[in-house]
Amino acid sequence: MRSSGSLGLDLGTSAVRAVEISVGADGPRLERFAQIGLPPGAISAGAIREPKAVTAALKRLRAVGRFRSTRVAVGVANQRVVVRQVELPWMPAAELRAALVFQMQDVLPFPVEEAVLDYHPVEEFVGVGGSRMLRTLVVAAETAMVTALLAAVRAAGMRPEVVDLTTFAMLRVATLTEPSRTAGPDAVTEAVVDVGAACTNVLVHSSGVPRFVRILPRGGEDVTEYLAERLGIARNDAEARKRGVAQDSAGTPESEHFERQIQQAAIARLVAEICGSLDFYRGEPGARPLSRMVISGGGTLLGGLPEQLRVASGLPVVASRPMTAIPNGSGVSARAVERGDPFLAVPLGLALRMAA
Repeated sequence: MRSSGSLGLDLGTSAVRAVEISVGADGPRLERFAQIGLPPGAISAGAIREPKAVTAALKRLRAVGRFRSTRVAVGVANQRVVVRQVELPWMPAAELRAALVFQMQDVLPFPVEEAVLDYHPVEEFVGVGGSRMLRTLVVAAETAMVTALLAAVRAAGMRPEVVDLTTFAMLRVATLTEPSRTAGPDAVTEAVVDVGAACTNVLVHSSGVPRFVRILPRGGEDVTEYLAERLGIARNDAEARKRGVAQDSAGTPESEHFERQIQQAAIARLVAEICGSLDFYRGEPGARPLSRMVISGGGTLLGGLPEQLRVASGLPVVASRPMTAIPNGSGVSARAVERGDPFLAVPLGLALRMAA
């Protein structure tokens, strides 16, 4: 017997996306998914600027996706979320939560009293003198941002039951799609990079254990803005050129070559930040060698991004195909899965959290 639907919801800068799965004895099955574009500026820098527009998009998402469940896990990852790895003496969970307040109060761009704190234990280890220690990832999200996000979701008729870091959703998908790479003492360490419109999530994990997390305030929109500025064109035209769907084709070979150079220069700025984060990880004590990079998100459709990442990082770069890792329900076509695959790693990972 299969479980009732588990729904994962991702509210990005350019679109809202949701995936619904069911779970049976044979594992998860993809039942439905959908994505709906947002008006420019409706969500900006992680904050909901136009609540009515976001709620309207979510209502349309429900109608288009024909989701059966209203219980959702909502993902967050933006400039109003801070993730830090800390090492503390082992202590019970209740005491640990209190200790995290003191750990985070000096590193947040907002008062710790205005933050929602959570943590993800990474591993226990033996410290100096044989003391029992705990390494954990601490997540702090601005309370006002989370409150506004949940209000928009509830106004659309959904019931948010879990708020989860987008990076942890990526981690679930990474272990789902490559189970053979996540077992045994010689587990492979890989980088997982999700390139969104306004931010890029970087995760390093070994055997499903997170080693490094960073949220970069740069994504596909930065390429659009760079094109618009350097070419002196409207933002909508720059977006169309970036996606290769510009209507005019009157450019000369020289102008088209110049345009490609500008786009590759814009992508190079994003690549530099991603690889800078990986270099930071590599310089950490005890860092494990990286075997490859897995990329997902709408930004991965940018022409030249995978190749630039491969050259700059020195790693094999492969595209994540999360939606092909689980069987499809009768209402899901293979063509729809292929078209949606680059965008849906995060909502799938959130749906898996609801099903856990």
